[in-house]
Amino acid sequence: HLAQYFITGNRDDYARAMAALPANDASYRAIFDISVDNCLNSTQTTEWLALQCYLSGKAALNEPALHKALVLFEQFDARHNMADSYYLLAKLKHQQGQPNAAADYASRAALLLSQLGEAARAEQVRTWRRDTVHAQ
Repeated sequence: HLAQYFITGNRDDYARAMAALPANDASYRAIFDISVDNCLNSTQTTEWLALQCYLSGKAALNEPALHKALVLFEQFDARHNMADSYYLLAKLKHQQGQPNAAADYASRAALLLSQLGEAARAEQVRTWRRDTVHAQ
């Protein structure tokens, strides 16, 4: 259910996952326990690996892991996760002093969110891009 939630963004899947897997349980922690190296060295092309690469890339702000997650999410049409990955990459590029790349990734995230009917989230990304990236 947790993997399904990350793919679809459906809050019901999240509720079912949390009911079955308390947040401080050892099983819950094991889900998120993947190193960036394991993500990058794996040859699998599964939704599970996409989720793990996303989580490890997010935790470590690791660009190659986030890119791998993005490619895998694209294969599975996990567009909510693609939008999140684009946004994380935008933030990372901003931190690296690459405003053009940051603006591009933020635009992609906002577009996907708009297409998914997530108008409020899309506007948050646009606001971040305007106030943070273009403010420089």
